[in-house]
Amino acid sequence: MSAPRGLRLPAALACATFALAAAGVAAASAQGTGGTGGSSSPPPGTGGSSTGPAPAPPPPPPPLRPSADPLLGAVDRAQITGVLDATRAASYRSIYHSALSTAARVRGSRRTEMTAVIRITRSIAIRGLLTPSRLALIYLTLQRNAQWWSRRGSPAPGDDSTIVARGSALTGGGTDVPTAIAAGEPDTAGRHCRALGARISRVVFTGSGVVFEYYPGMGLQLQVNGTFGAADALAHQGTPSSLERARRLLDEMLPLISSRDGLATWEYAFPFEAGKPPWTSALSQGTAIEAYTTVAAKLHRPDYLAVARQLAGILGRRAPGGVELGLGRDGDWFLLYSFARDEVVLNAHLDAMVGLTDLASATHDPKVAALAAKGMRATRRRIHLFDTGSWSRYQLGGPPADLNYHVLNRDLAGALCQRTRDNVVCGAWRRFTRELDARCPRTGSSGSTARSGAGARARRPRRLPAPGRAARAA
Repeated sequence: MSAPRGLRLPAALACATFALAAAGVAAASAQGTGGTGGSSSPPPGTGGSSTGPAPAPPPPPPPLRPSADPLLGAVDRAQITGVLDATRAASYRSIYHSALSTAARVRGSRRTEMTAVIRITRSIAIRGLLTPSRLALIYLTLQRNAQWWSRRGSPAPGDDSTIVARGSALTGGGTDVPTAIAAGEPDTAGRHCRALGARISRVVFTGSGVVFEYYPGMGLQLQVNGTFGAADALAHQGTPSSLERARRLLDEMLPLISSRDGLATWEYAFPFEAGKPPWTSALSQGTAIEAYTTVAAKLHRPDYLAVARQLAGILGRRAPGGVELGLGRDGDWFLLYSFARDEVVLNAHLDAMVGLTDLASATHDPKVAALAAKGMRATRRRIHLFDTGSWSRYQLGGPPADLNYHVLNRDLAGALCQRTRDNVVCGAWRRFTRELDARCPRTGSSGSTARSGAGARARRPRRLPAPGRAARAA
């Protein structure tokens, strides 16, 4: 068995995958042998005469044929071609039947959500896009939704501040039920200005750090950016326990990598705006690159750097296959959504630039450095277009961002400023900081002298804490 063309798995994951496949082949070989193995000596008490021919071995099982059900058919084809072993294939079939059973058993909104998830995943298979590399993502999505909707209703939107779930890689605790969490940028807390536009519900399941987000009418979906944002935040805490939790979370995400046009990425498996699944994002890809690069340095894991270098490839592929938007002499912009070339979003591009800059510094890879250089050229030429003079914009030509996204724009510009010391980027960071403190001062603060103000810290940026990296879908 080999990885999908163009996608090289990290050594640890590849070894585990090959071992699992070998075990499946060995089991199949053992089941396929039979018969009595004839002896040349006559049985006792027969006087040397034969009692007749030995019984015929049982007939071999009929060859596996792909199911007419699109989801099961994808599993069957992967097993027939040897990409998927029998044990994993049986597990996927069990998950699917559990999802169908849950949809039939529950009522009201729970049935609506579970049915929607099944319909969305089926649509991916019907369009011929449920390739072997995407099976793990799709069937994990079905499994988590069946677990959630079989026992509870829709997650309620959380508070504006982040509530970290117990029983996950985020905290290392333990519970026996999935826990709802919320997300927002840390520096929004305690500020007085208009209400946040984003109130989201995220869920982490027992024994896992992978974050799922509730999208009404589409059930729970893997939140790639939220997951890697959590891993990056743990990595920047830098304690032995937080680094171990970050490592577990990064390892947990490796089997969910998809091969998209031969390039490694994590994909979103639900429709959004005009985009049909699966699609990918520069925002989540940049956060993933940053997380693997940071943990690689702190834990001396060169295999994580190899993962990050594989991930950079999708940033250099033009949309919709990748997330690159060519701007001619102005370089390349990295898109929030692979399906939306006309949505030029600031936070996604800056986030990808932070990841690429760190990766280029860590690896000295000329391809990564070239990607970062083209992205930096676009940043210098276009970042001023996202500043209204009193607030930042979420996307080019759009209205002012809400508080959450303005803080995200400010923090990501500051992170890139800290790494590059580029005057244009650092100037944008200082302006976004002044605008934030002028419009939304903290409780008990005055003017631009708030804790995140534009004083000496704005003139000499430090390494900023990893932001929550919220986004509408990515």
